[in-house]
Amino acid sequence: MEARGVIVRLKESWQQEWKAWSQRSLVGKQYVYFWADGVYFNIRLEEEGNQRQCILVLMGATPEGTKELIAIAEGYRESEQSWKELLLDVKARGLASGPKVAVADGALGFWAALPKVFSKTREQRCWVHKTANVLNKLPKHVQSKAKAMLHEIWMAATKADAERAFNQFLETFEAKYPKATACLAKDRAELLAFYDFPAEHWVHIRTTNPIESTFATVRLRTRRTKGSGSRTACLTMVFKLAQCAERSWRKLSRDANSEASGVSHFLQKYMGVILGPVLTLVWHDRVQHLPRRHEEADDQRFRTPGQAHSHEARCSDRVRGVYPRLSPSILPELGKVVFAAWRLSDVYAGLR
Repeated sequence: MEARGVIVRLKESWQQEWKAWSQRSLVGKQYVYFWADGVYFNIRLEEEGNQRQCILVLMGATPEGTKELIAIAEGYRESEQSWKELLLDVKARGLASGPKVAVADGALGFWAALPKVFSKTREQRCWVHKTANVLNKLPKHVQSKAKAMLHEIWMAATKADAERAFNQFLETFEAKYPKATACLAKDRAELLAFYDFPAEHWVHIRTTNPIESTFATVRLRTRRTKGSGSRTACLTMVFKLAQCAERSWRKLSRDANSEASGVSHFLQKYMGVILGPVLTLVWHDRVQHLPRRHEEADDQRFRTPGQAHSHEARCSDRVRGVYPRLSPSILPELGKVVFAAWRLSDVYAGLR
């Protein structure tokens, strides 16, 4: 009996915490990104046919890159009215302006509600949901190829490369599978919107993974208890679990007000792949054939900006020789990286 009393008091405490949290002031708060989703949970003691509860979740990222839980409420995932009520409540509590971009699945009623509350916010469709929707419209024997081609779009180093990959997908499948290509093409602008934001944030804002990853753990814990006994208990338990998870959410790696940089993303993504052969090239061309320091006079080749720029251009040409299909916009930046490796080889030569 004592244990049961502790559980009852704990539930009451959580309910009070959720109520206070859901009514807290948001005056002065600012978010640059929203993530929205509706997550389903089983309710153990409800009548048959009414044992599924949808909880609407809204997350945000501040200009400093910190992810925060903004709102959790019961509602209907595909309902415009449910999402409108949630967004209006957030606005009424002091959130004066909306984010730069919001990320969600295309099926959510969120999209119909968003412009009526925060009209200037751009839309970004979740690539994970879109990939699943497109593949569902294709036969099994082409799904593997299609999935790889879809990944080529949203993993492209630049928006121009993504546009080309997008067109390639449409050209490949449109004739035989028009429903699949129509599903993809109708949200083209909304699928590629993330390219207009800092490249360091692309991994965060092209899917709803910030919500999905958190609530996968929440679902696991609720499954172990075979579902909550009531809707109120489920809502408050989800709130507490999400609040605990919030402490470990990964911060965005760059100021969210910064400009996008496709080159920066490209270097982050492919640095290891590119620099392996490139540094091998440096080793063979420079280090192994350099005279020892005592055999040469002071090197004056890199003393002026003009000379350095010329050598960077030559480095870019060498990279183009190794990777002829690289986008021209990437080559100057890679030339600087290789040039830096060349300079390091001089340091190495001086230590020999």
